[in-house]
Amino acid sequence: IIFANLDRFEIEMRKYVEQIRAERDALEEWMRVRSLNFIPSQSNFILLFPREADAFDRTLRSFGIRARSFGPSSGIEAARRLTLPGNTNAFALLQRALNETLNAS
Repeated sequence: IIFANLDRFEIEMRKYVEQIRAERDALEEWMRVRSLNFIPSQSNFILLFPREADAFDRTLRSFGIRARSFGPSSGIEAARRLTLPGNTNAFALLQRALNETLNAS
């Protein structure tokens, strides 16, 4: 039973990693097309430098999404960390919210 559970866990983890990769690739392409400033990633998040950080934050919050911001001594205080959800529905919501951030700025 333990090995069966480990096998299922490995399968689920691989699916999750593939979902994150697909989301990351799609989001990075979306940002490239719109000439947005970001740092490409190999992780489950992307570092984005929105044009209007406060408006960006407000718009995302209106969708129930928070992007991590950084303090004034970080050197990247204008950046926002967007965590990829690894979930199709949550990613669709993130995409809608990001599209709205462009309309808000």
